[in-house]
Formats: sequence, structure tokens, C-alpha cells
Amino acid sequence: MPARNKIRAAATLIRLAATESPVLRPRNCRGRGSILIEGNRDLDAARTAGFTVLVFAQLFNCFNARSERTSALRHLFADLWLWGAVALSVLLQVAVVNVGLLNVAFGTVPLELEQWLVCAAMASVVLWSAELRKLVLRAIGR
Repeated sequence: MPARNKIRAAATLIRLAATESPVLRPRNCRGRGSILIEGNRDLDAARTAGFTVLVFAQLFNCFNARSERTSALRHLFADLWLWGAVALSVLLQVAVVNVGLLNVAFGTVPLELEQWLVCAAMASVVLWSAELRKLVLRAIGR
């Protein structure tokens, strides 16, 4: 997939996360058509969730990048430096979202546990779609 298409796909995913997810939908956000769908989150929370999805998607993607055809789940713990970098990145993301001074610097707001889980699930689509692609490549290559 060309880089331009990946960027468009990521932008679409973020837009859907910010406007269509009932967990992340801003208050008074209009849904599809002209029906008003009342949400229970604000726009800042949706932006923070979109940012978090992007960060987590890149963390999932670093496992995919280890091989073009081999599953990311194979020899998952072979590279402890990678796991250390991922753990540090997650810790920094949690700090950017939850520490007051960093909230101001990055324009984020604290997320609830449910929102964190939705962000992680949405970001994991990167891993699962790449796993499906690799499975097809391995099946074709046999």
C-alpha cells in the first residue's frame, strides 16, 4: 500500500474514532444523516483518543516491521530492547495524557480506562490486518 493511501486510511480511522464511536463521540455531535446523537465526551477527549490511537498503532506496527512474511507473534519476546522501547513509549503516552503540565503542552485531557481500551483495540487493527496480509502471502508463496 502506498504511503499516501496509508495516511488516508489513518486519517479516516481517526475521524471515525473521534465522531462515530459511542465511547469517544463528542457531546452534541451529529451522526450520519441529520439525526442528533448525544455523546458523553467532549472534543478534547476525542482528539486525545485519536492521538493515542496513532501512537499505539505505531507501537503495534513496530512488531509488524520485523518481517515482511513471518508473523509478528512468532518469537514475540526475542527482542527485549524492542519491548523496553514499547514499554517506555506507553509510559510516556500515559504521562502525556494524564500529567497536568504535559496536558497543557500537548493539548490533551485525561482518558478513562474504557477509552484507553477502545484506543488500544482500534490501534491493534494495524497488527491484525498485517497478520492477515502475511498469512495470505505465506499461503500464496507455498
